[in-house]
Amino acid sequence: MTIHISTTDDFLRALRDSEEFKSAARRELLTEELLGVPRQLVDMQRTQNAMLEEQREMRKTQNAMLEEQREMRKTQNAMLEEQREMRAKSDALQEAQNALLETVATLLRDTSEIKTDTRALHGMYRREHQDFHRFRGNYASHAARENRYEIVNLFARSRMMRRIRYNVLDTDALDTMIEEKYDSLDELGLSDDALNSFPTADLVIEVTERRSSKPGFYIVVEASFTATGSDVTRASERARILQCATELDTYAVVGAVRLAPNIEGLVTENIDRYLEADGGIEVLWFPIAEEDLEPSDPC
Repeated sequence: MTIHISTTDDFLRALRDSEEFKSAARRELLTEELLGVPRQLVDMQRTQNAMLEEQREMRKTQNAMLEEQREMRKTQNAMLEEQREMRAKSDALQEAQNALLETVATLLRDTSEIKTDTRALHGMYRREHQDFHRFRGNYASHAARENRYEIVNLFARSRMMRRIRYNVLDTDALDTMIEEKYDSLDELGLSDDALNSFPTADLVIEVTERRSSKPGFYIVVEASFTATGSDVTRASERARILQCATELDTYAVVGAVRLAPNIEGLVTENIDRYLEADGGIEVLWFPIAEEDLEPSDPC
C-alpha cells in the first residue's frame, strides 16, 4: 500500500491506520536499546514472578516449621507432665526421668535451630521487599518516559505553543549545562549534594517551538511509585538549578502512581494552579496509571 505524506496530520494518520508504517517508523525512530526494552521488561516481570513464587514457598516452609515447633512444644509439655507424675510415684523411675530430661534438652536445641532459621527467612523476605521496591521505581521511571509527550503537551498548551519538538537530555548534556555556571548556582544556597546529583535526574526534557532555533523551556521529572517529600525536593531543586543555568523557564514534575499523605499541600495535578504557584505549590503531579507499570507486550 502506498502512503502519501505531505503534512504532519498525514504522518499521524498513517501511524494510526497502518501497522506496517507504524512498525517501520518505530524502527527508524527508536534505538536498538529502546526496542529491546519491552523484552527486558518481560524478563524483569518473569524474574519478579519467580521471586514471588520463591517467597511463597519460603512462607510455606516457615509455616510448616512453626507448626512442627508447636507440635514439639506440645510433646515437651506432655513429657514434663509425665516426668512430674513419675517423680510422685516412685524413686525407682529416676533413670527414666533422666532419659526424659535428655530428650527435653534435645527438643530445646531443635527449637533454637528452628528460631534461627525463621529469623534467616525474615531477613530474606526483607531483602526481597527492598528489591521489589527498586523494581517498582524502575517501572515508574520507564512509565514517565513513555508519557513524556503528554507531560510536554501540558506545558506547551498552557504557553500557547502549537508545533513543538522536544529532546530528552542525557547526563553528559546536563553536566555540560551547569559546568560554567557554578558561581551563579552557589547563590541558590543549595547543598553540594543537590548540585552534584543534578545530572542524575530521572528525566529532563528540552522543549523548542519548531519555528525557533532556541529552546523555549525545560521540564525536570522525578519518577517514583509513591511520591514522597524527597521526590518533591529533588524535582524542585533540580528545576531551580536548570533555570539558573539556562535562564529559561524550567518546570518541576513528579510522575507517580500515588502521593504520600505528607506532600499533598506541595503538589497539584492542576497545571494552571501550578503555573500560578498558588499556595506554596512546588511541583506538578503527573499521575501514572498503575497499569502503565506493567511491561509492554514484546509482540
